[in-house]
Amino acid sequence: MAKKRSNYDTAPKENEAAIFALAIYAGHHRFANLVGDVQPKKGKVAMPKAKSMLKSRTDLNQHFIFSAALKILSEQGLSIAIGEFKELMDRSDEGSGYSFVDLAADFAGVEFAITATNPSSAGSVQSILAGITNENVFFPNIDGLPEGLSKSDFTRIFTEVDSHKYLEMVRSINQRIAELPIHQSR
Repeated sequence: MAKKRSNYDTAPKENEAAIFALAIYAGHHRFANLVGDVQPKKGKVAMPKAKSMLKSRTDLNQHFIFSAALKILSEQGLSIAIGEFKELMDRSDEGSGYSFVDLAADFAGVEFAITATNPSSAGSVQSILAGITNENVFFPNIDGLPEGLSKSDFTRIFTEVDSHKYLEMVRSINQRIAELPIHQSR
């Protein structure tokens, strides 16, 4: 729909609107609080018939689309910092553990938003996404990325977030994202 409604000048804004719509509809309806009342029927939340998934997981969908929407609402550094902070909190006893898979979804969402709203690549993004059925066009391979790390496991393996080993893992994630077909149009 964004592609049909766009020309070269309006493609970035149409893509922004599509990202916000996905954040609300396929992510969580409360995201609408950040962009305004957009529900089609007053007092009734529009919900998808089935949960959206990436790599067969609903949590990765939310990491991806929320990071994309937050990127548009804020500066990139803040979106990435939010994702890293959440993962650091997940290392606690009550959390699900530090997940480089979740971090990859966060980073991929931010990069997706950058590419989709860049005037020089917005139209290409629309053409690439029109009718695709394979998420590997815009979402990275997550094989081999550690997840579920407790605080002690994280500290034992990575020491801290500015250690060489941690930064190497982040570089690996960013490389996987940079190689995605969607980002070749930038």
